[in-house]
Amino acid sequence: MILRVKQYSCAHSLHLRDNMTSLRALREKTQKGKIEGRERPWLYASLQRGPSIYITWLLVKTPISPNTVSLLSILVGLLGAFLLLVPHIGFFFLGLFFLYLNILLDKVDGEIARYRNTHSLRGVFLDEINHLIVPAIFFIAVMLHVLLYTPITALFALLIILSGCGAALAMSFIRTGWSLAPQIFAKKYIKRQEEFPLPEHREETHVETLKKNFKGITWLLKLIHQFQEFFMILLVFFIGALIQTIYMHPILPYILIGYGILLPLIFIENTIKGFWAVEHRVRTFRDRFLS
Repeated sequence: MILRVKQYSCAHSLHLRDNMTSLRALREKTQKGKIEGRERPWLYASLQRGPSIYITWLLVKTPISPNTVSLLSILVGLLGAFLLLVPHIGFFFLGLFFLYLNILLDKVDGEIARYRNTHSLRGVFLDEINHLIVPAIFFIAVMLHVLLYTPITALFALLIILSGCGAALAMSFIRTGWSLAPQIFAKKYIKRQEEFPLPEHREETHVETLKKNFKGITWLLKLIHQFQEFFMILLVFFIGALIQTIYMHPILPYILIGYGILLPLIFIENTIKGFWAVEHRVRTFRDRFLS
């Protein structure tokens, strides 16, 4: 009997060690390029890529495709937003959990694709759809939650509507703005290169000059930009909902108003930076395309 227990213990230890080894190898293959050598938002490695690898480790053992995971991510995000509308704070927290799962699955689809070396433009399309609609619908859902379940005046309700719609639109506009330069390169520059002269030498852009001259403001902007990332947004609303539940004081409306101001300002800032940097970015795409 003792011998069997020892054999089981040894086999169990070997199994755990093999699992840890396979997890490290999987993390090395699927996450290294996403974490190392680039600046990432707060808690990206620990609370996003950290948990996602375990889901990936389970799903790579199944025939599920990365595109299926991408679609599942969208559906989970929409379900999470819907749960925010249920008139019970427990469902609000459950909705935030499903939205967090949406973020994790958004990482998992790419990890599975890199593990199997099966990349798909359809998967990229689904990823972009996910980033465009889920964060925006989240803000609409929070806006409706506040309007339905928080006693507020008509004037304050108008402010909540403006904040919710402004934050939702800004999230989608910010995402769209990031991809404008490659779109301009593909839709305009390639077809009519002779009409759009580009700087042939790498010159310092207006944005880079401002960053160099106003380092204090640059640090402050980096700090502010941390809170535009969807995971950080969910975390802020989670903390706000927790405080609201404990102290029975409405916190969510004020967080929503804050984001209704912050996100449109970030969009305006990104638009100004994009205007001054677009020629240099298109030149970068041209050089990569030619090489």
